[in-house]
Amino acid sequence: IEAMIKDGPNTREKVTQIALALNCRSRALVDPDEYRKIFNDVNYVQPSIYVPVVETALHYDIVTPLRGFFEPNKIATRSESFAMIMSATCLYNRVPWEEVWQPRLYNEAFVLGITDRTWENFDRNGNVSTEDLLSIVRRVINKASVTGGCGQ
Repeated sequence: IEAMIKDGPNTREKVTQIALALNCRSRALVDPDEYRKIFNDVNYVQPSIYVPVVETALHYDIVTPLRGFFEPNKIATRSESFAMIMSATCLYNRVPWEEVWQPRLYNEAFVLGITDRTWENFDRNGNVSTEDLLSIVRRVINKASVTGGCGQ
């Protein structure tokens, strides 16, 4: 996972792949018959390699259907990265249609010790740096190993 993090920009697609690699419920990709096909910017007619990743992440509530767009090449924000990675390890229960989710995410990350930043300097909408992404993954793995992750 560390090599994946250090390879190229931290796009939403890449962070989703990292979250799926940490997914403690299942590592199997969702069958194409189970695709929900709700993202307007995902080509389901001529699927790319990220379609199974997006649909699997959607299936496990690692990504939200709220916006209707996935934007795979957009740089992931810190909040998106925390949400996807914590959701994959059952440290954050994403509410798929929750519009104001960042304060709850931050509180859970802070209480669990996954971030030590205050709300004021959490920089929730800032792009996630490689250093931040490595830190998030390491802290989530450590906490999930203590709590049992999805096997609690």
